[in-house]
Amino acid sequence: MPESSRIDHSFSHQTTESQREIWAACQFGIDASLAYNESVTLTIDGRIDGLVLSKAIAQLIARHESLRMVFSPDGMSFRVLEDPIADITVS
Repeated sequence: MPESSRIDHSFSHQTTESQREIWAACQFGIDASLAYNESVTLTIDGRIDGLVLSKAIAQLIARHESLRMVFSPDGMSFRVLEDPIADITVS
């Protein structure tokens, strides 16, 4: 599916100064943008039903607009994806 068909163009807002700072950090590369990320490792012992896990994460993403947000190329606004793609690999 083309990128443009996955974006809800009716939900566009101006970014805040803090959001523009995050956008700017991303332009400098991964090292600069990592300052805005938190990392958590979850270790689960036992069998994982990959399909159930995938559906749960997809529902989480669908519920929270911030997880579907994309910046405009100039960082001055953002849009929310209508139909995000979440490919999850369970190993």
